[in-house]
Amino acid sequence: GAMISVGTTDGLGYVASDAANRRVVGVLTGGDTDIDGVVATTGQNIAVAGGVFLMKNDTGTPITNASIGLKCYVKDSVTVSGATGSNSVIAGVVICLQGDKVKVAIGEGYVA
Repeated sequence: GAMISVGTTDGLGYVASDAANRRVVGVLTGGDTDIDGVVATTGQNIAVAGGVFLMKNDTGTPITNASIGLKCYVKDSVTVSGATGSNSVIAGVVICLQGDKVKVAIGEGYVA
C-alpha cells in the first residue's frame, strides 16, 4: 500500500510525497472512499496502519545494508530513499533489505 502522511498545518491525510509540512503516519490499508492520490478531505474514511512494510528501493540513491537501523526518506508514496529530498520527509526506520525492496518500520513510535 501507499504511505500516508498527515499535513502538519492542516491535519488532513495525504498520499506521501516529498512535500513541505508532511509527516508519514502509516500505510493505507483500506477505507470506504478512495484517497484520490492527493488528499483525504473531510468526510473521507481511510484506514492507516503502522508496522513493518516492504517498500520499493530508490534506484537513484538506494538504501544499502549500511542503512539498517537508520532513517530513510520518502521518494514517492511507495518508494523510500537513502537520501533526503527537498523537504526531508522521513518514511521510517530501515529494518533490512529483501532483494530489491526495503523493509521499513513506518508509523507511530518508529521515528523520533
